[in-house]
Amino acid sequence: MRSLVVFRRAADRLDVEDHGGFQSRNASVIQLTQTAFAVHRRIMPEGDWAFGVFTGDDIFRIADVLPNLGFPVFAFARSKRVPGVHSFPCFSFHAWVEAGIRNYQDSVHTILMASATAPSEPRCFWIGNTATHPLREVIYTNAQAHPDLADFRSMRWRDAISEEGRLAASDYVSLPDHCAYAMLLDIRGAGYSGRRKFLLHSGRPVLVVDGEYNEYWAEGLMPWVHYVPIAPDGQGLFEVIAHLARHPHLAERIGRQGQQYALDHVHLAGALKRIAVLIDYAAAARTCRA
Repeated sequence: MRSLVVFRRAADRLDVEDHGGFQSRNASVIQLTQTAFAVHRRIMPEGDWAFGVFTGDDIFRIADVLPNLGFPVFAFARSKRVPGVHSFPCFSFHAWVEAGIRNYQDSVHTILMASATAPSEPRCFWIGNTATHPLREVIYTNAQAHPDLADFRSMRWRDAISEEGRLAASDYVSLPDHCAYAMLLDIRGAGYSGRRKFLLHSGRPVLVVDGEYNEYWAEGLMPWVHYVPIAPDGQGLFEVIAHLARHPHLAERIGRQGQQYALDHVHLAGALKRIAVLIDYAAAARTCRA
């Protein structure tokens, strides 16, 4: 299957099978895993273990093939409806070049710098491809009736490369520039949202349209403490935005607490440690089958 990278340890090396994937995702997963292998090699298990990483968005695509592969397969997010799939750090912990994120740590730093300036725009902001999930189109369309509350934009990526080295787009707002807004919205696309980790670093309250996909670091997130929950169908979104606008101290507190959570839990060192833990799991799974 495509959107898959398989790692196998043989002796003291890490062999890689790249089965192809979207954009530069597989390359980023390979880089992350090789870095984790180098950093944590002394505590990694011996033996010829193997595991796969599904690099697509929708983990339901791997449910049918899991029993036939003979080794664990991890994904960037997990869902209760696909038991047995553990969350592997998202490729963007390394980079998301096509979206303008050339280095995770550098990007987070620029977001944090931008977050130190008070927002100049009181509305809630979102920009994205509305073709990747029907809910995006619904929320974007509904927002046009609330221009005083929301600046939601529909965009499309293009095949050309921009002057900045990312993909060109019909509209583009960098993640640091998101900080100009008082609130930010996160909506799933074709699967999980890889954007949420960056938005939490903004220091702005992040309104999350609840879904069933979560990355590994999200286990400790608490609604109305670190983020603002929105119903899975988007109902009540604009009422919540209006409520936060009327209570700026609440909005500021949630944004600040969400940012601190991200600083504490959503970082490259933690991602590399998570990979080492998953390798332990893969080795144990092999031992149990032997």
